[in-house]
Amino acid sequence: MESWAEAPITNVVVRNAAIEFSGGGQAELARKAVTRPGVDVRPLPGWGIYARNVESLVFQDVRLDVAKADMRPVIAAEKVARLDLDNVRYPHVAGVSEPLLLTNVVTVKRGE
Repeated sequence: MESWAEAPITNVVVRNAAIEFSGGGQAELARKAVTRPGVDVRPLPGWGIYARNVESLVFQDVRLDVAKADMRPVIAAEKVARLDLDNVRYPHVAGVSEPLLLTNVVTVKRGE
């Protein structure tokens, strides 16, 4: 979920979800600048969730999984005012030291 407009996406809530991704991404993709979406798919810095310019983003009872090991963080968030992670589960990949890539995220709440 991403907004490239001046106004952010106001409120996103994902509850009781199990989401699986293909994976296989390399660590350098997490360091590449993200550009506006075009016609073709573009690589993103996180393998599970990418959020940009969101006011409130809430995940409750969400399981993220990946079919093939991925060296990117599981969640990449940029310009998010409030990120609430309540019972969010994901695999830990050896070699990935930080599962969250947060840039200009004002408030993070982690509940287990």
